[in-house]
Amino acid sequence: MDTIISFYNDSIGPFLPKEIFLIILSTLPFIELRGGMIAASLLKIPYLQAVLLCLAGNTIPIPFVLVLGRRILQFLKRNQTTAFLGKAIEDKVAMKSAMVKKYEFMGLLFLLVFQYQAVVYGVDHLLHRCLISL
Repeated sequence: MDTIISFYNDSIGPFLPKEIFLIILSTLPFIELRGGMIAASLLKIPYLQAVLLCLAGNTIPIPFVLVLGRRILQFLKRNQTTAFLGKAIEDKVAMKSAMVKKYEFMGLLFLLVFQYQAVVYGVDHLLHRCLISL
């Protein structure tokens, strides 16, 4: 991560604001939100601003994948050099979709329960901090 930050500071730092760089960095696979937060701490971006920028960067590719995903997959399967990759991705998606359809209701239920618990714990923690500071 230090290499990425030193690249930013040495080459594109004077031309590109660090917030825009963080959004671009957060869109990249394998870096995404966690790597973006590490980069934000190295770039000395405040925590709340870093979370919002990394989340924005993380959500940018989603519409493109949803809209263009099938077309990209068809292109990969038509091209002889990438046909194996297109077939492998299609097989993996088919396998995963069967599991998603099978456990759809249970997964949604767990997601909602865990989100509810996270909100309750977050509000409880916030109230506790406010009461302590009084």
